[in-house]
Order: sequence, then structure tokens, then C-alpha cells
Amino acid sequence: MPNQTELNKLHLLDTIDKNIDGYVFYQLLFKNDGSSKFLFISDQIKKYNTHTLEEITENPKLLYDRIHPDYTEYVLRTQRESFINQTNFHAEFPLYINDHEYRWLSVISVPLKKENGDVIWSGIQIDITEKEIQELKIKKQNRILSLLNTVNDKILKFKDADELLNRIIKSIVEKGSYRLVWLCLKP
Repeated sequence: MPNQTELNKLHLLDTIDKNIDGYVFYQLLFKNDGSSKFLFISDQIKKYNTHTLEEITENPKLLYDRIHPDYTEYVLRTQRESFINQTNFHAEFPLYINDHEYRWLSVISVPLKKENGDVIWSGIQIDITEKEIQELKIKKQNRILSLLNTVNDKILKFKDADELLNRIIKSIVEKGSYRLVWLCLKP
């Protein structure tokens, strides 16, 4: 039976899980034989997939299968390095909630190797989607500002209209990363 300190910790964890959105706490057991299962995963995991809590607990691969394909190898490699070196694991990646929606997650966990060679990962998953959206907006704005500066430099440098337009179009494609430029001149 848990003592009062353990009960207080469980109550705190339960309170945080029920009242603060965007956080999932977990303990994941990696066995020597290569199998794994969650010893604990908080209820908020339900917001990040279509599987039941019981299915996820018994088969963590269901969550790994939802990682965006461009990030799967990165996550697995980072986790492998953490496992080998027994260092903290930290990865940020998009996870598909369903076929059309994904959320950006930051996952941080600490490995603890047991005497039998099994490893228990205690960690937290944090939804960082809003942060990623803001960073993308800032990158886009910076790209546009850089492009405008480049175009202004071209205007000052080239006096020939045809040469100026060619240089501006080239800058829009190369510096602005636009695939198509449509230029319309009034007579």
C-alpha cells in the first residue's frame, strides 16, 4: 500500500493531468527482448491518437507509427543514442492525430537502466504546436523582409528596366523561395 508521500505525488500528477492541457506523463518499459509497454500513461494521451488507452499501454508502437514519416528515423536514432549512452532523450516532431491533422510534440524522458538490463523511461510529452506555428510565421516574415531588401538593392543598382525585372524575378525565385512569379506591367 502506498504511503502518504506517494499518494500526494499521485494526486498531484492526476490534478495536473486533468487540469492542464497539452501535457502527457508516462513511464515506458523497454525490455531486453525488444518488447515495450507503458507502465503508466496519463489520460491526455487520448487527445493525440485514435486508439484506446489500453491499446496504447500494451503496444507503444501505435504511437510511433503516428510520427510524421520525415521525423521517424530522427526520433528512433535519438532514442537509440539516449538508450546506449543512458542520457536524457529529447525530440521535437509532428505526430498525426488522424489522417489529416497533426500536432507538434516535444518529448523529454530520462532512462533508468535496471539490473536485468531493462530500461524504464520516465517522461513528459508537451504539445508545442502553437509555438511551431508562430516560428513558421516568423520565418516566413523574415524571408519576405530579406526578399524586399534584395529587391530594393536591385532597384538601386540596375537602371535598365529589362535587366532590373530579370534580376527581381530571379531574386523572388531564389531568395524568396517562390516557385512562380507572375509579373504584369501596365502600359
